[in-house]
Amino acid sequence: MAKGGIDYVQARKLFIKAAESNNPVAIYNLGHIYNYGLGIPRDDVQAATWYSKAEDLGSMSARNSLALFYAKGLGNLPVDRNKALKLLNISACQGYAVAQNNLGILYSDGTDELSKDYQ
Repeated sequence: MAKGGIDYVQARKLFIKAAESNNPVAIYNLGHIYNYGLGIPRDDVQAATWYSKAEDLGSMSARNSLALFYAKGLGNLPVDRNKALKLLNISACQGYAVAQNNLGILYSDGTDELSKDYQ
């Protein structure tokens, strides 16, 4: 058992099985497990891979997480604020509140290409 009595090792096995059927929620959850090192060593490269797969299947949560990876250059992804902005815009326009919040944070940061949007 791991944090809060949750068996992340068993959960990971079940998510992998569900991911074989292209279940975007399971695929996102695998990214989350790798991102936070839940029951396994933390691995941002694996997290980015799973988030990318789930994003391809339309997961707004994965799109948001992948955007943050691009914003910070995690998981062997290049720092690409424009890509992060694009991904967050898609989810924000679909009403995903977490992406709306993160989009606001990126805009308020005002670095790189984002600062041009204020002019």
